[in-house]
Amino acid sequence: MARKRRGDKKPNRDSLSLTSQPPLFSWWGRKMIFVGVLAVILGFWVLSASDPLGRNWASWVSPALILGGYLLIALGIILPPSSPPFFS
Repeated sequence: MARKRRGDKKPNRDSLSLTSQPPLFSWWGRKMIFVGVLAVILGFWVLSASDPLGRNWASWVSPALILGGYLLIALGIILPPSSPPFFS
């Protein structure tokens, strides 16, 4: 029969419990992602009213809304959870 050594102890269940992890997205990050998604949806909706030749307001505003929305989504993903907000 093998002799048990001190280092062969199994860890108790309390030490195996999940440690608290920081949230995946910060509060500002989630807010920026939400606003970005809304801007992209609004941009595609405005794009449906654009002129095929690109001579009305919707042809100028919709690309800015779409690209700005994608930029906000990217910033919301990249923004670390513990960083202070940009706008305060």
